[in-house]
Amino acid sequence: MDAAEPSRGPGALFPWCLGVLTSAACVGEPEVCLEGSLLWNARPSAPVHLCGDLIISGRELAELENVAEVETIEGSLLVHDNPGLLELPEFPALTNIGGSISISGNAELVAVRGFPALSTLGGEIYVTENPELREFTLGEGVSSVDSLFFAVDPQLTKLDGVSALVRVENDFRFIDNAGATEVTFPALAEVGGDLFITNNLSLRRAEFPALFSVGARWTIADNASLETLSGFSMLERLAAATIARNDALTEIALTTAFAAQSIEISENAKLGRIVGAPGVRLRDWANLRVRENPELIEFAGFDAVETLGELLVTENDVLRDITGLRGLMRVGAAMTIVDNAGFEGSSEWFPALAAAEDVWIFGNPSLLPTIVDALLARVEVDGVPRVGDNKGEDTMLDPCPWAEDGRCDAEWGQYGPGTGLCAADLADCGGA
Repeated sequence: MDAAEPSRGPGALFPWCLGVLTSAACVGEPEVCLEGSLLWNARPSAPVHLCGDLIISGRELAELENVAEVETIEGSLLVHDNPGLLELPEFPALTNIGGSISISGNAELVAVRGFPALSTLGGEIYVTENPELREFTLGEGVSSVDSLFFAVDPQLTKLDGVSALVRVENDFRFIDNAGATEVTFPALAEVGGDLFITNNLSLRRAEFPALFSVGARWTIADNASLETLSGFSMLERLAAATIARNDALTEIALTTAFAAQSIEISENAKLGRIVGAPGVRLRDWANLRVRENPELIEFAGFDAVETLGELLVTENDVLRDITGLRGLMRVGAAMTIVDNAGFEGSSEWFPALAAAEDVWIFGNPSLLPTIVDALLARVEVDGVPRVGDNKGEDTMLDPCPWAEDGRCDAEWGQYGPGTGLCAADLADCGGA
């Protein structure tokens, strides 16, 4: 080497490599691949490409200046157990993450400032158990993620930078975020797995105006302040729906060509109306269960549904009739209308119904037996109908079970004659 020529070692080529112990981390290439643990040695003077994960643990804000130069993370960004970290600063240069963003267990973390240049995220977004987190910002360049999980962040009220997100490949879960008043994903069209929005005590609005398809279960449950599901106005395809224990919810209106294999609507304290649109068909042999909605007064629509696997309507105290399902022709398993205190039915009850595997209609003290008899006279039932304990009938042999369903009706009771079903076989009633 000429004596006048300056040193061309790693530190001269890349000043930010000072302190790096292996020259392999600082090869003379335009895009240097650096191990994440080496990022903290000195402030980079050029874009940094990290070979594996970037782990931020046990750090404070003043130590995070170096992240401003990170352009690519081949692995995941893992932010956990930083007891003194109040905010995760913006990553202004970061364009690609091969793995996930995971932010968890940061006792004082208030804000995640975001990733304005990020366009590719290969894994999931996992944000959980950050007790003081109020703001999370992603970035407007991310259109797809593997999965999304926000859980047990009780102060989270601001979720930004998600307006470009179109697809979640697997599950979307927003769970146990007690302070969140709304969750809004304006462009999200598809969720490949489950979509759970559950146990968010302050949540009033869920806005997913572009959501068309959920590959597995759509579950909206235990959101005490949720008043409407109108934010899911485009939803058509899903495997199963559960809408349960949303105490402020007053109406469920399915307005699209909604199709599901199973729908359960249960224990919604103020739910007054369930209304289906003409296009609602459900899937062949779908299960429809409506139970324990004490203020439900209207169950209408669904007239295009021709077959069901199971129909269960039970313990809806003020429901007087089922005016929907006028096109229902067959129930492949059990049709169960049980323990609805105000249920009266009508002569127009299920006008197209021709066949059911089983029919169980009992414990409805306002339902006249003559209406039940008229229904059974025109419906072919494969099993033995379980009817009784309706208006003017009373069970005397309680707890005397019918085989399989735990019910039986006496020959005569306090309110008049019963059907005598199962009293003819005392072995089924716990007798000798």
